Amino acid sequence: MTEIVPQPFHKIQLIGVWDYVDAHVEQPSGAIIYNFGPNPKGRFIINPLGEYSHIVMRNDLPPIAGGSLQATSPAEADIIAKGVLSHYGSWDANGPAGEFTVRIDQSSFAAFNGISQTRIVTKLTFSELEYVNLTATNGGDAKIFAKLRRVL
Repeated sequence: MTEIVPQPFHKIQLIGVWDYVDAHVEQPSGAIIYNFGPNPKGRFIINPLGEYSHIVMRNDLPPIAGGSLQATSPAEADIIAKGVLSHYGSWDANGPAGEFTVRIDQSSFAAFNGISQTRIVTKLTFSELEYVNLTATNGGDAKIFAKLRRVL
């Protein structure tokens, strides 16, 4: 397992628009899983009012053959459900501890609705954010490692 070392930060450093560079799950066995592929697309918007919006997805999602979201085949719906994660809600930070917590109002993965997740910041510069999310959609003791770059 990768060692997790929190980096203290000031809350204002998190505010901004961040694009995903990498997101992968590390299983307790050390196995790495790329739920969103090796080059995920996504955005994490963190505003100064304590609200956030998050979406991450595979960059190779197939076009829907029927041309309409309502005409999605079961196979297409399965690929989309497994290849996209979005949620929004509120956030707060414990910068001295190197952590921030999101409280999810609504998520495309409904099991996350109404829960809080703490992310441990392992790197934060003006242009880069790296964190570990201890609550993975894979369940158990799996951890999500994310790397993002600042857009705004």
